[in-house]
Amino acid sequence: MLGCLIVDHVKGDTRSNYGKIILVAVADVLLTKLIFDEWRSEEKSDELYRSRFKYFTKQVKENTRNLKISSWFQVAMIPIGLSAKTLDEAQHEARRCLRVMELKAAKEMEGEIIASLVFLGKEGLDKEVIPYFLEEEYQINLNREKTAFGHALKSLLAHESFDAYIEKICVYKQLGYRMMCGGVGQVYCQPLPSKWVNDTLDDLDGDIKSMSLSFMRTFNCLPSF
Repeated sequence: MLGCLIVDHVKGDTRSNYGKIILVAVADVLLTKLIFDEWRSEEKSDELYRSRFKYFTKQVKENTRNLKISSWFQVAMIPIGLSAKTLDEAQHEARRCLRVMELKAAKEMEGEIIASLVFLGKEGLDKEVIPYFLEEEYQINLNREKTAFGHALKSLLAHESFDAYIEKICVYKQLGYRMMCGGVGQVYCQPLPSKWVNDTLDDLDGDIKSMSLSFMRTFNCLPSF
């Protein structure tokens, strides 16, 4: 999550509340599920995602008309991957969140992959294994991928440091993908640059900052910097 926020605050030409709303909404859902078991059922899970998306959207009134949850599905997958205890859990929770967003099948698969890769990176998977994982689990040949998502992953494989990776992907115009790259990059390219971390935390709105830090402490996924 901190990687997503760094890209938005430090490296973005424009800053958007959209991605932050999605991050905070999903983090809130996952923390609620941790505390209250009854919200983990399939039916209750859908209800919870819908209610929290609606609530946090209304908190930023100027974005209510423009915010399309489905446009920011990539960012939503970062806290899901960070909080999961197993790969199956990451994939299952991703599908729960994505179906509320009412995406096309190809985008649902992309979202599930993002959550999976974040989980695997958090668990210490070497990024060089990513192409083999995609081939085995999803029958995707990364070399043939011409999408923004494919380019983001190929850029990750080509750069050793978080700094270099972010400099590369920040040429992308799609802010959802840029923030997603920050989230994926933080688990494969640590440590995060301390100046970027400090500048981001200093600049964050109080509620978003407290929710993000609470989530990362709870799920033991504060990145090193």
